[in-house]
Amino acid sequence: MLINKNFKEMNSKKIKYYIYATLIFSLLFVIVHYSIKWCNFRMIFNLQSIEITGCTLTTQEDILEVTGLKKGIDLKTVMPETIKLKLEAYPYIKAAVVSKHFPDKLQIQIKERIPICFVNHGKLSLANSDGILLPLPNNYLRSDLPVISGFTSDSINYVYGKVIQNPKIINLINLLNKTIYRAPNLYSEISEIKFRQKQNDYIAFSINSATPIYFGKENLSEKFNILAHFQYIIKEKKQFKDYLYLDLRWNNQIIAKEKHS
Repeated sequence: MLINKNFKEMNSKKIKYYIYATLIFSLLFVIVHYSIKWCNFRMIFNLQSIEITGCTLTTQEDILEVTGLKKGIDLKTVMPETIKLKLEAYPYIKAAVVSKHFPDKLQIQIKERIPICFVNHGKLSLANSDGILLPLPNNYLRSDLPVISGFTSDSINYVYGKVIQNPKIINLINLLNKTIYRAPNLYSEISEIKFRQKQNDYIAFSINSATPIYFGKENLSEKFNILAHFQYIIKEKKQFKDYLYLDLRWNNQIIAKEKHS
């Protein structure tokens, strides 16, 4: 009899516990439900602030146009992953992080693709160090970037946001990217690298006075190293503009024709 009594008491306590728990959860649900309805009524979750960081070449207007975001929309309906995918489909944006901060703020952090040269393929565009083709931006851009030219007659489809499919252009982009780090003064001195279709070789021009620099068609990386070393040797006395031309078409040497010799 004592066991049955204890069993009944335990069951009674469990029933009371479940009843209390159900009442508490029901009360919380009602509170949360009507709190949200009240917030919606007062428009507390309406987007009031869009904080964008990491923009250099892109503008806030670009971001808003790409994402379709605008102030006043319900922040609860914003899907960060969807916004992220839209942003990363934009050519200039390499990566994006989107986060909601209730009640009314959205934060967007972006990492841009930075162009290192122009590409003239019949239409002037830009390219970053990965060889991804970029449109000319609406925002400020350095105008002294070197130009890769001579490929207006190829049949390749150039698509913004995609890697350029011309291996010759990719080779030149890789060469310029290495030069930025290994010989930044040389990178700053080059205004154009042109592929000459008839001669099947490359010629560059200096940024001052457009001194022609003949590279031939092979061993461009090695010849850029020779040119960088030559620039370093003459830096105290002369510049490329002091020469009629520089010729690296011969192995392991450079022929420099001075203007006043």
